[in-house]
Amino acid sequence: MTSTDVDQILTIVAEQKPSLLIVDSIQTIMTADLLGTSGSVGQLRESTARIIEVAKRMNLPTFFGGACD
Repeated sequence: MTSTDVDQILTIVAEQKPSLLIVDSIQTIMTADLLGTSGSVGQLRESTARIIEVAKRMNLPTFFGGACD
């Protein structure tokens, strides 16, 4: 999927129950629950924490990719 909304991504993950999750460009993922732009420390920390929590609960292998500018 091409969404950058972590909550939308996790909804789809819960519905489709994939066997593997790959998040490419984690620095572009964000949540509307926090202020700040994608890539900011707060957005990155919160989005990653949400994905990890779901991955652990679902026993879902997860890989993160990102770029440093």
